[in-house]
Amino acid sequence: MIRIIYQHYPVSGYGSSSKKRPEWFDYEDCFKNLLHTLGLTSVPWSIDILMDGEKSENWISKYLRFDKVMLHEYPPCGGSLQIQRVFDFISASKWSSRDTIYILENDYIHKPGWPEHLVSAINTFGNDNYFTLYDHPDKYTQRAYKRLTSQVLLASDSYHWRTTPSTCFSFVVSRYLLEKDSDIFLIPKMEDHLLFTMLACAKNRRLLSPIEGLSTHCMEKWMSPGVDWRSLAKISM
Repeated sequence: MIRIIYQHYPVSGYGSSSKKRPEWFDYEDCFKNLLHTLGLTSVPWSIDILMDGEKSENWISKYLRFDKVMLHEYPPCGGSLQIQRVFDFISASKWSSRDTIYILENDYIHKPGWPEHLVSAINTFGNDNYFTLYDHPDKYTQRAYKRLTSQVLLASDSYHWRTTPSTCFSFVVSRYLLEKDSDIFLIPKMEDHLLFTMLACAKNRRLLSPIEGLSTHCMEKWMSPGVDWRSLAKISM
């Protein structure tokens, strides 16, 4: 079972204006794309939307008709406090320790087939790893990663994955491992790069990323390479 924790907020005027987006970007298209890809899979799934603020007239309301989509409204907090909120929500759930948790921000587009590729990777490499579906272009282009070396791995479905030092706050982990690493996640004011650095250093955890990306963070100049994300974003439901 893939349990998706979808981090959402009233997007109008909400703190994202500093992010440079592709001209085709739309938050609702990201959610529609997610539902479309999930509709193509036989892998069991559910979506819990953690709403940072009231939904009011937000477009998210129209998707609550799907029985696998649930909404949970919270007072606005933002920032590192959202990590605490996500962790508390998972801890309070009655989900199995074997369930796969996909913590997902609301500005990602996904490729069809991502659930099957993810399950194959987990079965091949083990659920004691962290996974991201985003193939970060900065790991190829930025001077800070000029000397970065990665282990390239082949999953049972012949999809390639690589070790990578960090990702954004959109990643996949088993419930068992998340709770085992709770001391790291609950450090105050933890940001994403430091989070994965500490997981690697203190817990010897690996973070694996697919080649090519199975999702992309929708930020101009920082899209997963090699995929026509614009076309995938405009699929109608």
